[in-house]
Amino acid sequence: MALRPVQVNTKALDDSAVGRFWAEALGRSAYSPGVTTYVGPAGGGTRFPAHATSMGRVLLAGLPAPEQAAHPERAVPEPLTPHTVTSANRLGSLLERTEREGFALVEDELEEGLRSMAVPVRDRTGRVVSAVNVSMHVRRRTVEQTLDTVLPALRATAARIEDDLRVAGRYVAIPSA
Repeated sequence: MALRPVQVNTKALDDSAVGRFWAEALGRSAYSPGVTTYVGPAGGGTRFPAHATSMGRVLLAGLPAPEQAAHPERAVPEPLTPHTVTSANRLGSLLERTEREGFALVEDELEEGLRSMAVPVRDRTGRVVSAVNVSMHVRRRTVEQTLDTVLPALRATAARIEDDLRVAGRYVAIPSA
């Protein structure tokens, strides 16, 4: 599968929040100057603690229950800021909410002043194989504005990626995460 850019609705996200991106199922990432974007399966690309990122929470929430419960970050979440969720029970509740609502929103947990939102990317069987996220400074827009403008754009982007994965899966074996 060739690297193919997917255009996110930049009217909703603006140029400073996200650029063009797409990644192969193997985890390559695309770069736009001044923008950090990554789309890829678990295990590829830049690594941050899963419990403190929106993308990590989406990926953790997408795991089968036994794997999710056994994940080391679920058992003992490490504090990265004063706002990082460090209770295994609270993290479990947040993962359940993420699964139920189909997105994660994390604020001030990885870094103070950083808000991120992620949605899952699913394979043709419905299994979460990746996530798409956008990060921004908390002062860029309110949580409500983020939910109203960024979430629909992320979901539309994930749907386009899922469509591409379904088509590509007909012709090549796409490795599992």
